[in-house]
Amino acid sequence: MPHGRGADRRHLRPVPGPSTLKGIADATGGRYFSAQDESQLKSVYSELARERQTEDKETELTYAVTGVALVLSVIAGGFSLLWFNRLP
Repeated sequence: MPHGRGADRRHLRPVPGPSTLKGIADATGGRYFSAQDESQLKSVYSELARERQTEDKETELTYAVTGVALVLSVIAGGFSLLWFNRLP
């Protein structure tokens, strides 16, 4: 029942054209790429891969974890003093 009542009525949005995509890229500080075939698409992906290379970096978290443990220990000690009425 493709054309009768109750037919699937999906709303398809038009695909923006190259000029619209170039305008969006310019407005957002991006770049517009166009690929008409598989080889051009591979070229675009390799260009993007070169631009987006990342570098692994290790971050030491021992000091942060130790600091949090110290603060929690001091808070726990204060509550202990309050609970057992050891404050002057």
